[in-house]
Amino acid sequence: MKKIFELAQNLQNLNRIKRAGGNLAIGLPTSMNLSIAEHSYSVTYLAMLFADVLGDKEVSVEKVLRYALTHDWREMIVGDIPAGSPSYASFWGINIREEVGKAGDKAMEEILESIKEEVDIDLYKSNLNDKEKQIIKTADWVAYLLEMQEWKYLGYNHEGWEMIWFNTLNIVEKIELPFIPNLISEIKESYKRGTKRPSPWLAKASKQVNPEHKLN
Repeated sequence: MKKIFELAQNLQNLNRIKRAGGNLAIGLPTSMNLSIAEHSYSVTYLAMLFADVLGDKEVSVEKVLRYALTHDWREMIVGDIPAGSPSYASFWGINIREEVGKAGDKAMEEILESIKEEVDIDLYKSNLNDKEKQIIKTADWVAYLLEMQEWKYLGYNHEGWEMIWFNTLNIVEKIELPFIPNLISEIKESYKRGTKRPSPWLAKASKQVNPEHKLN
């Protein structure tokens, strides 16, 4: 278990490595930025829920969850590089997205190589089918939309926010999964509302001492 424990200790770094996109694009305060671990958790539970909603026998929930849990492990080595941003990419004399992908793949190979004597690393290698890839893609982008909504709820205002929001929403709208139209409808409704709804578990009117908010 030496190598497994060593990996676990290093994965703790993902709790402290912040996602960089919000900082670089719109000057998001670091205190409002999610860590890679927090984003990864969001992607994982969304991927699980979306796979269950789809209910397709061609989709292996185990494979989806394994990928969702591990796809950001590489970032404990290479960090969070917003290589997918066209603006960011324009400052590089190389195909930064491709190069970051290569670096990430190499990092993941080294991570898996380090534990191969203790676990079957083939279980951790990506071999998703098209539907499983679409589920992961949806979960990743929806996690980002949820993240951006939290910025808005916390009162952060920036002209570039809506550009990023609608570009991301457009990506999700184009994904060909049967539940996407209903998901997009709910996301758009939450955008229009402009505020988070009360928790249905912790804000039940019947459980409040003063549900009408009357001054006594």
